[in-house]
Amino acid sequence: TVSLQEKQSVSIFLSSSSGALTVSQIPGFDVIEKPESGNPQIRVLYNLAQFQSDLMLSQDGLSQNITLDKSRTSTSLVSIPKTGMFVATLGNSQVKADIQLGPSGVYTLIVEGNNNSTMGTLVTVTPPNSVHMLWLLPQYIIITAAEIMFSITGLEFSFTQAPVSMKSLISAAWLLTVSFGNLIVVIISEAKFFQSQVWEFLLFAVLMIIDMIIFIIIACRYQYYNPSDSETENVTKN
Repeated sequence: TVSLQEKQSVSIFLSSSSGALTVSQIPGFDVIEKPESGNPQIRVLYNLAQFQSDLMLSQDGLSQNITLDKSRTSTSLVSIPKTGMFVATLGNSQVKADIQLGPSGVYTLIVEGNNNSTMGTLVTVTPPNSVHMLWLLPQYIIITAAEIMFSITGLEFSFTQAPVSMKSLISAAWLLTVSFGNLIVVIISEAKFFQSQVWEFLLFAVLMIIDMIIFIIIACRYQYYNPSDSETENVTKN
């Protein structure tokens, strides 16, 4: 009997003993979330005739022991401090020679063995990160440049187009819009309307497009205010 629960991931282990197929469910639920540390995580499911206490993952300059409990058929997740190609060995026997672990990936190594040989199969539970963090740099540069140009232009517009007696008030109101924008971001982020953050970013993009359309309509119908010479002199004196 296999027990399933909504929104949970489980592992089912199929093994063969004396010609009979055995189906067993691994206790607990699988961890499929990417680790925040960025290190790959791996666990081992095993069905062995000749039991060895430790399975070793080896790479140049790194050896990671994974203890196998005789009373169980699986280990807990083990964090590996490096990424790259590893070799899995069990005692003097090589289990698998091409274990590729990527950043923030979650893996399961299935180890089966009899009196003659031991073999392993690597299953990728959660794919590793595939986009490098440096790709964020062009986005930050563009956003920063756009923010600087838009902020300076907006402050200039609010100051030059406001009446003389209200220039400070209008400039402060322009800066207040930044606070309202941050408040909207906080409310949407904390409310968690979407399970995936992709849809949250898409919502922000749609709000920005709507805001741009409103600005375009207002700008097309706006009549610029040209201050008189007397007002200009007063501003200069003040």
